[in-house]
Amino acid sequence: MTGYAIPYPLPFGLRFRIRIRLRSREVYPGLSAQVGASKEPNRMPKFPPEIRPSSLRSSGQPSQPPTPPNSAGPPRPPSRVKTRTNWLDNRLTNRDREIIATLYRLNSATIGQIHRLHFDGLTLRSCQYVMRRLLDWHAVSATERRMGGVLSGSGQTVYSLDPSAHRLMRLAEGRKGPQELADIKPGRWSHRHALVISELYVQCVEAVRKGRLQLADFIAEPACWQDDGNGGYLRPDAYIKVAVPDTNRRQHWWIEVDLGTESTPTVRAKFDKYMDFIGRNVAGPDGTIPRILVTVEDDNRCAALRRIVSRMGDQAAQFIYVSRFDLATFALAAFANSTTSHGEGENRDQ
Repeated sequence: MTGYAIPYPLPFGLRFRIRIRLRSREVYPGLSAQVGASKEPNRMPKFPPEIRPSSLRSSGQPSQPPTPPNSAGPPRPPSRVKTRTNWLDNRLTNRDREIIATLYRLNSATIGQIHRLHFDGLTLRSCQYVMRRLLDWHAVSATERRMGGVLSGSGQTVYSLDPSAHRLMRLAEGRKGPQELADIKPGRWSHRHALVISELYVQCVEAVRKGRLQLADFIAEPACWQDDGNGGYLRPDAYIKVAVPDTNRRQHWWIEVDLGTESTPTVRAKFDKYMDFIGRNVAGPDGTIPRILVTVEDDNRCAALRRIVSRMGDQAAQFIYVSRFDLATFALAAFANSTTSHGEGENRDQ
């Protein structure tokens, strides 16, 4: 066997590699044919252009895989608030509406508080699943906050109503004017003070479940603010109506949540404003003059505020009661069950 002649001079190494490659083609001519024959033939049928599948037609865009019939994804809410209100009204479940009504009443609540109110006996994961869906539907808004004091613990997600859900609740109340349907900025009431008021409501509901308290009504600010008759407002943090057991009487309370951030002179000025309202005998909610329940975080603050009340006289002691926050529902129940507390802050059902 002779090699191929190189018509022009090349380096020895390159000339050797070329000669070996050419000789291998001569010695093993069938090997190349076998390797080429081992390739699988193209078995794709040839379609005429008019019946070629759309995924095989040549176009400038890459072909998209077909969408399964049941994989359309979650429904997307409309972007406009008014349109989204009607969209939500057609999709919310009964539990969804109860959660939205709670946030409308309290302005905001943590994921733990919503779980205790609406998922009693269920896992926290089920509550998180529902709240995630309401968040995707833009029915609620969420912020992450780290709690302290009576809400101590790790960071919790705080939920408040989206303007569309807030508008839905106002429409349910019969409010249809443009001023009454004005949007409220999400998260306005998501600060810690409002969350402590929400915690008080949750504890009242839990006391009702245990049969310790008969809660007739609970209204958070600003809906509980009271005209003082002098062109201003009394601004309690909440208003509570408690039913007296085995009677048709109701006890009325204004709630002041003290977080220890105000000085004692500031607290005394607030108490004086309440006593001025009581002294002028101005009718409050349901034509009554409610008592004032002041909740504090610890015993030292409780003793300090009780000293302020004692220096204000006997009338202040009859209307203002200071209690630790964790004992607030027990204080409400004790007054409702007491036979000597009838009079101030009470009325009868008509």
